[in-house]
Amino acid sequence: MKNKRLIILTTLIIAAMVFVPGISIALPTDSEVAGGVFEGTDISWSLSDEGVLTIRGTGDISDFEPPWEEYNNEILRVDIGSGITGIGHGTFSGCGNLLEVVIPDTVKKIGPAAFSRCSSLTEIEIPDSVEEIGSSTFWQCYNLSSVKLPVGLKCLPECVFYYCSNLQSITLPQGLEVIESNAFNYCGLQEIHIPAGVKTIQEGAFTNCAYIRNIAVDEGNTEFVSRDGVLFNKDMTVLVQYPAGKQEKWVETPEGQARVYEIPEGVTSVQQWAFSRCYYLDSVTIPQSMTNVQGFNACKSLRFITIPESVSIIGEAAFYGCSNLQKVVIEDGTERIEINAFNSCKALREITLPQTLLYLGGGSFNNCSTLENITIPPNVIEIDEFALAQCYELREIHLPAALAEIKSDSLNECTSINRITVDENNVHYCSEDGVLFNKDKTKLVTYPAGKDDLAYTVPKGVESVGQEAFSYNGYIQRVILPSSVAEIERWGFIECSSLETVVLTDHLQKIGFRVFINTSINDVYYGGTQEEWDAISIEPSGSDDPLPAATVHFGTYDEGSLYNEELGKTVQWRYGSDNRFYIDGDVSADYPVSVASYDEDGRLESIGILDHPGSTEAVGGKNVKIFWMSGNGSLPVCDCGAVDLVE
Repeated sequence: MKNKRLIILTTLIIAAMVFVPGISIALPTDSEVAGGVFEGTDISWSLSDEGVLTIRGTGDISDFEPPWEEYNNEILRVDIGSGITGIGHGTFSGCGNLLEVVIPDTVKKIGPAAFSRCSSLTEIEIPDSVEEIGSSTFWQCYNLSSVKLPVGLKCLPECVFYYCSNLQSITLPQGLEVIESNAFNYCGLQEIHIPAGVKTIQEGAFTNCAYIRNIAVDEGNTEFVSRDGVLFNKDMTVLVQYPAGKQEKWVETPEGQARVYEIPEGVTSVQQWAFSRCYYLDSVTIPQSMTNVQGFNACKSLRFITIPESVSIIGEAAFYGCSNLQKVVIEDGTERIEINAFNSCKALREITLPQTLLYLGGGSFNNCSTLENITIPPNVIEIDEFALAQCYELREIHLPAALAEIKSDSLNECTSINRITVDENNVHYCSEDGVLFNKDKTKLVTYPAGKDDLAYTVPKGVESVGQEAFSYNGYIQRVILPSSVAEIERWGFIECSSLETVVLTDHLQKIGFRVFINTSINDVYYGGTQEEWDAISIEPSGSDDPLPAATVHFGTYDEGSLYNEELGKTVQWRYGSDNRFYIDGDVSADYPVSVASYDEDGRLESIGILDHPGSTEAVGGKNVKIFWMSGNGSLPVCDCGAVDLVE
């Protein structure tokens, strides 16, 4: 009797829990793995041990993480019962083993990403009751090969079939009006027919469809037309999409046999991504009717191209990632090359820029890793950030008289450039010893990354070392900053892998963010005191900043030792911030040390003979040489080389 009461009580508790709002509890039968109800609805679900997910009830499956998510990999079949009106956002996302879905004709809406990453799903039939499909609904359904779309569907949203790489064909409903961007990105389509009702096809709708050979358009369509399988707007002023799998005939060109497509005269623009992932196209003839060029990004087979004089702008990412592009001729007429226009054209060795060019956009030739020469035309006013970065084979660059601004990182990682020159008539910039400065030489803008000097003394009068000024120079080991320098801007010496020593004066006020990241710096010679060093504004740069661990030598600009192998004697010398040399060690009247000062032309200014430990000598000029003298003090035995003085 007691056990019977316990069973009844337990049953009542469970029944009560089922109807408590906000609680979903699994009531599995012998064949069920799990089940439950959706909060605030009469929609129930159960998962059988055979992998069948059954959903029953009325209304919409809401937009939230589904309660069966932990069983996603066990779901093989989905059976949605009549009465369900909507499938929510991400409802079946990640059900990687799902093979079959039954959708009833009561469903009107399928939410975004509802079946995304259902990588085993091969076919699906969407009933005609469905009026709306959300973005990315079948995103990364790699094996999806058959889709039946509802007749009343008006819009194929963004990324709806993104990366459905096995989807080779699809019939679009006659009532379709809009195909949004990336709708078929990376699909395996071989051809597509655009129905009469389509009014809008956004940029990149068919991008990266590498196998598509033909795009056909219904004759009754009032917005689009097809010519030789290429999609245009109706009046053929805009080339919308060139089918990436289309194979042109081989013809003879000045560059040899090539597959060439001629854009029809009258076309004024090309949509972005229109020629992306073309594998059978060596060159494109651009007509005189075009004034803006874009849409060739990731055209992998393109080898050479000429931009005619009618084009005034080469648009954003126009040829980005054309990895086989070898030769570009841009005729006079082009004024702007926009951001990333030729970025990552890694085979590009030769380019002719027009005399009419005014602007080189950010990243315009970034990562053109084999480009050896480029002539900046005389009228260029601005070179934007990363414009020529990672052009590893560039060795020299000349900046024209008209140039008003070159961003500090525009030559980033150009590790072969050893010299930057500037037209003498430029009023904004100048060059000294191949190093770029602003015109009055108060700012060091760029020290070439390929300049192979081991030491460098920043000229007197420079007040700041610019952002990324010395970046990626792998040669320089020692840098001396004069007393005029008050600031080192952020990333000033980043990736100077060989840099070990910097000499700073007590006039320095600010060290920017991550100035010495990825250097080998271990010694800082500082002309001031500990208190003055602590007063410098140093931006925090993280635990990988080597500056805090470097040894700071206060009141000292340099130090070293001089060894006489024949005598087995050593002297130590120190160059103090008071512009005096101090000698200690084995120096004596019999074996003195000479400290000789020279001017910038190498002429001797002064010489001092130091003959006892603790000797000191005031110095001036450009640099000093220290000599061991012979016993009679008349001839140098050896020297430690020149020590550049801090001005």
